[in-house]
Amino acid sequence: MKTRAYVTLDGLRGVAAVCIVVLHCYRYFGDMMWSSAALAVDLFFVLSGFVLSSAYDGRFAGGMSWRGFIKARCVRL
Repeated sequence: MKTRAYVTLDGLRGVAAVCIVVLHCYRYFGDMMWSSAALAVDLFFVLSGFVLSSAYDGRFAGGMSWRGFIKARCVRL
């Protein structure tokens, strides 16, 4: 099975995840956040949705059921 690597998207997801961590740890880092830093959560979920849809598109086309998808995601966790 050939996998696609989205290096740039993975990098953006990593930056968004770090922004989210810093945003939630403001008591340790001080109040240095911008008011729009919370948008990193939205960015992370949008990019993750794109990566997930890309990863499972072929599997759904091949007959994977929703139950199989949920099982695969739970095993992944």
